[in-house]
Formats: sequence, structure tokens, C-alpha cells
Amino acid sequence: MEPFPKPIKIVKRAYVFSDEQIEWLRRNFPLYGNPPIAEEMGICITVLKRLAQKYGLTKSAEGWKVINRTRGDSISKALRAANIRPGEECLNALRRKMASGWNPMQSLTPDEKKEIIQKRSETRKRNIRSERRRILFGFEPKGRIHLPQRNYTKNQYQCRSRAKKRGYILPADIREGSGNRFVIYYNEQTERSQSFENRLNKHGFRLVELNNNSVELKSNATELNKK
Repeated sequence: MEPFPKPIKIVKRAYVFSDEQIEWLRRNFPLYGNPPIAEEMGICITVLKRLAQKYGLTKSAEGWKVINRTRGDSISKALRAANIRPGEECLNALRRKMASGWNPMQSLTPDEKKEIIQKRSETRKRNIRSERRRILFGFEPKGRIHLPQRNYTKNQYQCRSRAKKRGYILPADIREGSGNRFVIYYNEQTERSQSFENRLNKHGFRLVELNNNSVELKSNATELNKK
């Protein structure tokens, strides 16, 4: 698979794909499975399916052969991880059955299918809530689900600007910051105000005392480099 032309633009919490990226998707979608394509693009499988439906993309016969072969290998790996050692004949038969278009979900009853789909949905919802909680507190996401970071409101932008004028330190000014966008630091040189800090807390910011001896500011580092 050829490399995907990154990055993807995000406008108002929505993906905006360029013509070059859509053309890459048209070339590679029929030939490969959804998980490797989504991983290469840096998006979730749900967004990829919506794109395929929007542009009328389908899998080719060669692509289905690759997908079924990958499914058979994944099942064999799962069996080995569970200490189940099927014979080579069993694995070959399973691969042939998957290559012929057989789907394990076909042998399940409607109630069993509904239960499996419900469990998958609950797991995905739980992962999305976890990722949104991390983004809410300014941390980088851990999973493969890509969610855009929450933008600052107008009041939050004003609070950050006024905090910087009063001598408060923003995470972007610290060389080794915690990665939390909603944390504001203060030190001995900061002109602290109880009413202003109450306003910061009201708009979702958290105040943390900064130890100047253990943290190097970017402004100090740039001044030393100039000297």
C-alpha cells in the first residue's frame, strides 16, 4: 500500500479531504481491507465506511481474497493466543472456507448476532467516552478512535490572554509541559488575584504551582541560545 498523503484538515470538528487524498482512497480501497486503510489514513473505520458510501467505492475480487486471507490468519492467531492448537488441516480448511465467502456470523442465531453487535457497540461507546474525557482535559488520545480536540471558547481565549499578561504561565511556554491545555501555572513572580483565579476555575481551567528550579521555560531557553 502506498503512503497516504497527510495531513487531513479538520474544519469545525469535521474532516476535509483534499482531491489527492480522495484519489488515493479510490485506488487503494478496492484492494485492501478497511482496518489497514483506516490505520494508514489516521481515521476510524466508521469514517472510512461513510467515505466509501459517499463516493460509491466497493471491494474488488482481489481485495476480497486479501480480506478473507487476513481473517483466516487473525482467527488462527486468536486460537494460538488462547492456547488452542488446531491442526494444520483444520486451519487450511478454515482458510478455504473464509476465502469462499463464508462469514462466522452467518451460523449464529438472530439473538446471538444481536448480543454480539450490542457488545461491540457498548465497547465502542466506552472507548469514545474515554477518548473524549482525555481530550476534555487536554491529553493526547490513546486509542485508534480519532476525535478532534475541543476548541477554546471566546471567554477561555480572553482568560488565557489576561493570564499571560498577569504573569501566569501557559503550557505552551514550558519546554516539558504536561500536555494539558486547560492547566495554567503560577510562580513567585505571578501577580495573583483571587477573583481572577475564580474566573479561571469557572471557565474550566486548573491552577498549578510551578517549581522554577525543575522546569525550564521556552523563553529562557531561547534567550540562552541567542547569547
